[in-house]
Amino acid sequence: MQQAHVLFAKSDGRLFFVVPWRDATIVGTTDTDYTGDPGNVVASEEDVRYLQDEARRAFPSAPFDDIYFTWAGVRALVREEGVSEGQVSRKHALFDHAAREGVEGVLSVVGGKITAYRAIAEEAVDTASRKLSGTAPSRTADEPLPGARAVDLAARPGDLTLDAATRGHLTSIYGGRAREVLDLTRADPSLASPLCPHHRGIEAEIVHAVQNEWAESLGDVLLRRNALGLSACQALDCVDRVADRMGAVLSWDQDRRRKEVEAYRREVEPMRRFSTE
Repeated sequence: MQQAHVLFAKSDGRLFFVVPWRDATIVGTTDTDYTGDPGNVVASEEDVRYLQDEARRAFPSAPFDDIYFTWAGVRALVREEGVSEGQVSRKHALFDHAAREGVEGVLSVVGGKITAYRAIAEEAVDTASRKLSGTAPSRTADEPLPGARAVDLAARPGDLTLDAATRGHLTSIYGGRAREVLDLTRADPSLASPLCPHHRGIEAEIVHAVQNEWAESLGDVLLRRNALGLSACQALDCVDRVADRMGAVLSWDQDRRRKEVEAYRREVEPMRRFSTE
């Protein structure tokens, strides 16, 4: 699938999305009441089958029986008395605790959606600036995100030879910071080695995540930095290799390395509950 689609479920009229993702497709979302520990939330079979059925209706020839992984999260909503969760506004609220409770110097953001995070951050910073100095507004509307500036990955003297697909991968993940990753291979050519037979990533990404992006665990690197853990294999075929490289940078002993691998496998296990791979 090459285009993102916004659809309405035939069975109940709810909105859901079908979105290209790397070599696969993301189908979602659902909105289900949840009362347990947020750390234990997982996709339910009912939700998975619902999305499969609705996606098949829209795209009868697509292979929606094939599932790589699923995930779920808990959305924080602004509490409204007497209103069901499904009817609560998805908008955020900014609370000034000095005005509400007499607690100076504390602002809280409640609710909202991650897609609005820059606008929410701008509002919070502007509010804090006014309280502190009365002048300095946020620059988030004018400042590009890290990596947002264009970068030229044309080969330089001393660069190792990387194929176009690998360079394209680095640009898609790191944007304008891709050169920082590539430059690591100039100092240590072994960092140009592929991470996984199913992925264009290279070992320099592990070092970059630790040294420049504060990654401290395998989950940090694979799920929250280079996104290898969000590919079909979820890095389970190369987690030991990643642990070796990360452990060398962070001076892990064998016991720490083993625990990190075990922790990563536990972290992705709930996502693979419905995996057909």
